[in-house]
Amino acid sequence: MHQSICSFRFLLICLLLLSIAACQRAYKAPIEQLQKSTAAATTAISTYYNALNQQERDLYFLTLLLNPGQRVEEVNAQGKETPLMADAFDPAAVQARIALLAQLSLYADNLSALAGNEAPKQLRTNMAALGSSLGAIQTTFADLQRQRADEQAAAYVSPIGTLIGIVGEAALANQRDKAVRQAILQGEAPINQLLDFLTKDLDRYVFLAQKTGDDQKLTQLMVAYNNLANRKAMPHEELKKRLAEIQRAAEQLRLTRTNHPSDVLRALKKAHVALIGVAKQTSTFEQFQSTVFAYEAQVDTFLKAAQRINELRKADHP
Repeated sequence: MHQSICSFRFLLICLLLLSIAACQRAYKAPIEQLQKSTAAATTAISTYYNALNQQERDLYFLTLLLNPGQRVEEVNAQGKETPLMADAFDPAAVQARIALLAQLSLYADNLSALAGNEAPKQLRTNMAALGSSLGAIQTTFADLQRQRADEQAAAYVSPIGTLIGIVGEAALANQRDKAVRQAILQGEAPINQLLDFLTKDLDRYVFLAQKTGDDQKLTQLMVAYNNLANRKAMPHEELKKRLAEIQRAAEQLRLTRTNHPSDVLRALKKAHVALIGVAKQTSTFEQFQSTVFAYEAQVDTFLKAAQRINELRKADHP
């Protein structure tokens, strides 16, 4: 009888361990998908961010090219620095947003590792490194607020601090199944806040600047072409070259209008909300995976558009 009870207890323990392992594995696969797509999205969005100042310069020189009467100057008549030397967008502020996006991808990577079978020592090392990186970014945003008049920077400081605490707790956890769930639940507010702030900044700065610049470029090219006094007498190849440039500018504007970088982060937030639902047992893994697939599709669409826009830019500025 005693042997039967011991066997039954052993079976229960085995089933419990298998259940915990299955739970961890169930989290691991979709979180891995989330991380890979976020890494790809970070690359594409970074391209947009990094191109902001160059786009302003390209537009400035296009204006000079199409209006030969204008002078090349460092400071315009209103006393404002021109894009010749000045950056329209603070590079430090741009890099802070890009760095935060990259760290959110690493955070997802560490969650995936926490849900897997990676060596505890290496996992703790990676978590500690992530915490240090987030701390450096938090300091950067605080400096941007104090020293560089970045009005939006202050909003990032608190949720990044909360995330640092979550990472620190997860690094010290012994029961990884509980640690995964706890990290997901505790990360609900700070992750959602950071995604909301990044979304607003992408709409306010990146998308608006990109759309305005592309619109101005197309308008200037069209006006210059339509105002050519001797268009009928111009060589066919010259007309063809000008029309091809207008065609590229029009395609670029169409792509910009229909592909918002912020839509990628909105899709990421939906996937994150679904992950929270799984941890709270208000959503199924299937529902979470569905949002991850939708996020992957959004990232893929945006990546293709970003790559094409980059090709069009290089055609005009090889």
